[in-house]
Amino acid sequence: MDGSGTQEEFDFLASGPASTSGRSDAELLKGALMNERASPEVLQFETDLVSRIEQNLDYQEEQIDLLKESDDSKLLVEIYMSELARVRYLLRAYLRTRLQKIERHVMHVLDNADMAARLSDKESQFARDYFVLFGSHMKAASANHLPEAFSSLVRQAAAHPQKDMVPAPDLDRHVFCRVLEDRGNVTVDEEGNVAEFNRGDLFVIRYRAVQQLLAEGAVELVLAPCGESSVRQLLLACCLAAAWGRVLREAEQSGSSNSGINSGTPSYVLDPPFFFSLKDAPVMFTNEHGTLQGPNNSDLPVLDDVNMKTLRVVMQPCSVYQPGSHPNGDEVIFAVDGVLKFAVIDANYTAHTREIRPGDVVVAPQGYVHVLENVSCQPGTVHTVCAPAEGCAMGIDEETWSQLEAGVDANEAVTIRPVGGDECRKRCGLQ
Repeated sequence: MDGSGTQEEFDFLASGPASTSGRSDAELLKGALMNERASPEVLQFETDLVSRIEQNLDYQEEQIDLLKESDDSKLLVEIYMSELARVRYLLRAYLRTRLQKIERHVMHVLDNADMAARLSDKESQFARDYFVLFGSHMKAASANHLPEAFSSLVRQAAAHPQKDMVPAPDLDRHVFCRVLEDRGNVTVDEEGNVAEFNRGDLFVIRYRAVQQLLAEGAVELVLAPCGESSVRQLLLACCLAAAWGRVLREAEQSGSSNSGINSGTPSYVLDPPFFFSLKDAPVMFTNEHGTLQGPNNSDLPVLDDVNMKTLRVVMQPCSVYQPGSHPNGDEVIFAVDGVLKFAVIDANYTAHTREIRPGDVVVAPQGYVHVLENVSCQPGTVHTVCAPAEGCAMGIDEETWSQLEAGVDANEAVTIRPVGGDECRKRCGLQ
């Protein structure tokens, strides 16, 4: 070659004749790496793909050497070398990921014919060599010093029929997957529940449910956003979407109209199962100092599905929502109207106090005592959401009461009470 090759001759992103999916080998390798990293078990080694990649890498290096002979091709050389380094990184990451999983479950891999068949020849040799070294070390370090009945590396005791000390992949671990082919209804658990798999859908699902689909290329795994909190947030969002979707399907199957309104629906339920008015929800408690309102879960089954509780708290001037905590629930408070004073008492009994105004949000973690006061002369309103619902009962222990010197019976029901004394009432013209 004279060093004047076209870009397509060097571009790994261009789909080659060996790719029947319309994706380049580099893209296929990236997908294989993502699947390997996200799956709990070792997958089938991509023999043909790795072979093509290695051949293409050698070919690319030869072409780059030819381009280096031309002074006019320095920029192209830098670009192609960067692309070459990128693909080499993907290949090495793919191989390293597989070796790490083999090391983690080497006894399970070698003891399972199906798993062993997924390895390349070099990986099989590595697994056997690693197991010999691992076994020799473990026996010399500990097993040989134990009674013979307990010296096995695979059984807790010689009398045990099962190899109960061989770690195996957790196939019930949840994974994120994207559907690549329309598959219709797919059974997703042992109870026979199904989900409709359409191309482009995203699922958070147990790996076992998509294990065969992954092997067939009907789905691909995707890595979760970085950080454990992001994973929890995405899981929660998916669970909420699934729960609400189930309620909607049940409503449609029961013959509800699009609006969902029927003669038996309370007026505060605007459009079941999703829309309702807290302002018009049933009154749970009221006195001259304030009102608590909240929907009945029987009217809105979706609240049971998402395991949440929501309230509207209206506080009149010079009132306090008696201090309390949710021992097993987390609460988010949204300021809707007026100016209120909110305090959260931490584990060291230190109060963190701040005025909250419309649009402000407060988080009260489980077990943290919190207090809501209205010492202004205008009514104030907040909306609260607490989960899980069964952990949202207000309570406060005797020790906390004594530390706060509240002077209130800890067993007394949580209510809205007066606060600020005569000064507040006089200032607000309530006397």
